[in-house]
Amino acid sequence: MAIITISRQLGSGGDAVAAELAKRLNYAHVDRTRISELAEEYGLLKQDLERIDEKRPGFIDRYFNETPTIYLNLIQSVIYDAAKRDRVVIVGLGGQVLLRDLRHALHVKIVASRERRVAFLMEQQPALTRETAEHLIATSDRDRAGYMKYLFDVDWMDPRLYDLRINTTKLSIEEAIQILMRAAQSPSLQPTPETTEILEKLALAKKVEAALIADKQINPRHISVEATPQGRVVLRGAVSTEQEKQRAEEVTTGIQGVTHVENELAVTIFPLTHLELM
Repeated sequence: MAIITISRQLGSGGDAVAAELAKRLNYAHVDRTRISELAEEYGLLKQDLERIDEKRPGFIDRYFNETPTIYLNLIQSVIYDAAKRDRVVIVGLGGQVLLRDLRHALHVKIVASRERRVAFLMEQQPALTRETAEHLIATSDRDRAGYMKYLFDVDWMDPRLYDLRINTTKLSIEEAIQILMRAAQSPSLQPTPETTEILEKLALAKKVEAALIADKQINPRHISVEATPQGRVVLRGAVSTEQEKQRAEEVTTGIQGVTHVENELAVTIFPLTHLELM
C-alpha cells in the first residue's frame, strides 16, 4: 500500500483530489485539520496554528518565539506516525520533504494555470470578484513558498521534490483522481520492515521533542532525543538544574508510546545562556 503526499496550488482543485482519493482508497487523510486536533496536546493554541499554518513566521516569531519549532516537531511527529501506518494521503505540511527519502512514498504536485485557478475559486465562491480571487492566489503562493523556505529551506515548486506533477488546467479532478488511484497500486510503493521501524523511531522522538519545547520549565536547546520502536527513549545533553533534569524525564514519561526513559542529561556548572553565545 502507498503513502501519497500532495502539494497543491490554491485553486488547482488539489484539496478535492486529496479528499476524494483518500475516500476511494480507504486511506487516512492527514491535513491541517488533523494537526489542529493534536495542537493542544503539544502546548499550541488555535491562534498559534492560524498564525503559522502554511505561512512564513514573521520576524518576531523567528527570533523570539519557539512556536514555529514546536509546530515543526508536531508536523514531523504526525506525518511520521501516519506514514508508519501506511495507506495515507498527506496534504501539504511539507510531507514531500519529510518523506523524500522514503522509497514507497509517492510525492505529487497539483498545479493549474493562473486563469484556471481564478475561475475555480470564483466557481466555488460566487461572491468573489476576479480581483479578490487573484489577490487570494498571489497571497497563498507567497505564504506557502515562504513556509517551505523557512521551515525546510526548499523551493516548494522545485520539480525534484515530486514524482508526479498533475496539471488540472487540462485534466479534470476526476481524471487526476483516476491517475493517482492507478499509481497507488504500483508494486514499487510497498513498505518494508526497515522503513516502518525508522518511521516509528522518528515519530516518537519528534513527539518527545515537541513536548520538551512546549514545557515552560525546560530549556530544550541542549537536549537531544533518541527513540526506539519499542518505546525506549534516551535523553542526552545538558540542563541547568537537577529539577530541570527531573522535569524533562517526567514530561517524557507521560507521553503516549514511551515505555522507558533513560535520563542521561548532565547538570552543567556553566550557565547555558553562556554556552549558547559560544
